[in-house]
Amino acid sequence: MTDVTNGAALVVYNQPETYGKKEANCYDAAAQQLKNNGQSSIEKKWAIEVQVDNPLQTKYNRPQLDKNAIGAAIYIRTELNKCHGVLVGLEEINSNGTFSYEKNYNVLTGHFVMINSSTGIDSDGKMAFGYMDNASAACGISNGNKLSLNFTTGSMRDDSNPCVGGPTAYQVTEVRKNQ
Repeated sequence: MTDVTNGAALVVYNQPETYGKKEANCYDAAAQQLKNNGQSSIEKKWAIEVQVDNPLQTKYNRPQLDKNAIGAAIYIRTELNKCHGVLVGLEEINSNGTFSYEKNYNVLTGHFVMINSSTGIDSDGKMAFGYMDNASAACGISNGNKLSLNFTTGSMRDDSNPCVGGPTAYQVTEVRKNQ
């Protein structure tokens, strides 16, 4: 599937002048990227949760969440078929484990990006979703930015994240529905 953004410029969160905000954060950059594609996401409480740690949610006084990873993958593919990008939250994984972000609704979410393409199912029976990573101007629109879909569990993960520094992998935690 081709890139649904039709070659739109990458919005980079550490360069807020690219989206008109003085405060630089990945959610605002991803939301602006989605807006540039003609979409916007709805309230976070309606997100489709892919990865959940309810004991950690309790620790940080966050609501308990229901996981629907397969539903999230189906939603992404459906939106891409309509030429709509999708805003997703990611867990940042490093060689020492994972990061948690108690400020986010899903405390496993530490970064936000926009999914903009899909490889479709290849000859090996695998599928991946391409994404625009607002954390890096150098390789934010790299062909290597792919979240591989596990058809059994619905998890989506990129273990080849050489560009950002810090995390060595991304794993989708939540999918924000479009309006």
